[in-house]
Amino acid sequence: MKPDVGVSALKAISLSDVKAGSYVGAEATAGNDGKMTAGSLLVFPDAARGTNEGHFPYDFGANNTMTNANVDTVVTANNGRELKLSYKGGSKVVTVPETVPVVTFAPATRADLTAGKKVFVLTTPTKGGVFEAHVLLVEKDGVVPPI
Repeated sequence: MKPDVGVSALKAISLSDVKAGSYVGAEATAGNDGKMTAGSLLVFPDAARGTNEGHFPYDFGANNTMTNANVDTVVTANNGRELKLSYKGGSKVVTVPETVPVVTFAPATRADLTAGKKVFVLTTPTKGGVFEAHVLLVEKDGVVPPI
């Protein structure tokens, strides 16, 4: 991990805090009917709007995806809320159950990186099989990175 890589944490927020105009990362799985159900939802700050925008495969199992997109509409549904998400080149509707973790960024420092804490790290492989960290999220105040 290079010295300039920042460390962040996440904090829980309410699903009701997600509004039209929010920029989110929705980790979701498509059911047999093709409908997408979120397993977690990350709300980006405005300064991070556009981060890795799009819809792409994710690594939480079969039919799992990540959609980083703008929230166009929020509709209250029987089992949570339905978010219509739009990104360059497309759109998706994702159901977010009330029980799904909804988080946003919170401050953290390298001092928060202690033994036993769970982390989420985005890396890029470099020569020699070494991975270089670009993003590091650490568990803090009981909130484990759900993504």
